[in-house]
Amino acid sequence: GIKSIGKQAFDNAAGISSLELPESLKHIGEGAFTGCIGLMELTIPSGVETIGAKVCLGCFGLKEVFIQTTSVTPKVDVPENGWFFGTDQNLKLYIPSSINTSFDTVALCYGPHWNAYKQKVDGGWEYLSYSSYTELTIE
Repeated sequence: GIKSIGKQAFDNAAGISSLELPESLKHIGEGAFTGCIGLMELTIPSGVETIGAKVCLGCFGLKEVFIQTTSVTPKVDVPENGWFFGTDQNLKLYIPSSINTSFDTVALCYGPHWNAYKQKVDGGWEYLSYSSYTELTIE
C-alpha cells in the first residue's frame, strides 16, 4: 500500500471534498493538502509516524479532523508551521484517548484556537479546555 504522501502532493486541488487515507500510510509531507479549500473532513490513520509542517494550510473548508495515530513525531517548531495553521478557527480536532503529548505539542500541532476533543473510554468525546491539555501525560 501507499506509505508516503509527498510535499504539496495535492497542492490547490480545490475539487477534493474528502480523502480516504490508507492504513499503510507512514508519512504525510509538508503542505500535502495545501489549498484544498473543498476538503471538509480528514482522518489521519493510526499508522502515520510523521506529519510535515502546514499540512492543511489554506484548507478553509476543513471542519473536522480525526487523528487516529498516537505515535506521530511532531516536525513542528513554531505555531506558524503547525499542521492546521491557516485553517478555519471552527475546526474540530478529535484525538485518541491514549495520546501522550504535552500542551505545547498540542498547541503547536493542533493550534490553540481550535476545538479539540479527546476520545473517552466509553467511546464518546470530551472537549479539551486549556486546563485539560495540561493533564495530558508527557513521555
